Amino acid sequence: MNAEKSRRLSYRRAIWTRSHDKSLQQLLDEAHNKYKATQDRVFDYGDGKIQGMSFSKRDVYSCGHISSYVPNQPACLVPDASPAIDLDTSTREPPQGHSYLDGDIFYVVKEDDLIVCTSSLRETALLNYLASILAQYQESFAPSDLVVSAVADVSQVQLLAREGVARISINSCLYSASIKYIDRGLKKQGFISELQELAEAALMKSHQLNPSKLYEEANLSMKVEISTDRRKSGLASQQSITEIATSLLNDPNADDVTIVTNTGSRVKASSIAVSKSVRLPAHGNSVSKLTAWQALIDYFSELSDSGITSQ
Repeated sequence: MNAEKSRRLSYRRAIWTRSHDKSLQQLLDEAHNKYKATQDRVFDYGDGKIQGMSFSKRDVYSCGHISSYVPNQPACLVPDASPAIDLDTSTREPPQGHSYLDGDIFYVVKEDDLIVCTSSLRETALLNYLASILAQYQESFAPSDLVVSAVADVSQVQLLAREGVARISINSCLYSASIKYIDRGLKKQGFISELQELAEAALMKSHQLNPSKLYEEANLSMKVEISTDRRKSGLASQQSITEIATSLLNDPNADDVTIVTNTGSRVKASSIAVSKSVRLPAHGNSVSKLTAWQALIDYFSELSDSGITSQ
């Protein structure tokens, strides 16, 4: 068994859409100080739950760990290959007082900056958790108050500006967690999410379905391509599509976006954001918490020394 797993560390920045006199770190420190028990840090997420597993101070940093799981759901076991012609999976109930891990996220916060390490869980789960615990802590907090944005690598943005953008391909999934995210009042943010909402509205109108019924029917995918009309090419149209491509970096679903430049270069939007790949000690199907936190803190220091956190 591999003793290490590859994980990506991503730099994010909290942006407040209305004035707040406290940083994200201050608010999270206060919220977790009030809700010390893990039973007070559990929120609905898709068909399961997200739970604030740990939150502690390390020097000037606040370090957090969240997990995703379906309560008491059995795990499927795959038998080893054998001379048998056919094999069937079996199930195993989780031990009493436990649930099987779907995925988890480690994060480190300093003021309004944070570094994130995902492990088999989309980053939207962390955004959901942050919004949920802050709304629980502070009645005046609205999820739309907070946008967690990726920060672009300047050299990659210059590449888009230099080569120009020919088209943007979006291959996104509309899944049940998305609609439940809306139902709970945690409004999605970003260009892709707006496209998702348009698709959802059109489907629900044509089939006269309510949101929950829509996702009982099927899993849906969305493919969108944005491009300029080469017959009417001009500075304005090229500037517009380049601005759209750059703005997609702020979307939590940037992994679904591919940008094709005029010279044929294909760039994943997520790869333009400031990030770093590391190898961390394995911990089951996840990674070691303490080692992940230290890697996040080290990366934070690296970005700070290079001046990126001051941009």
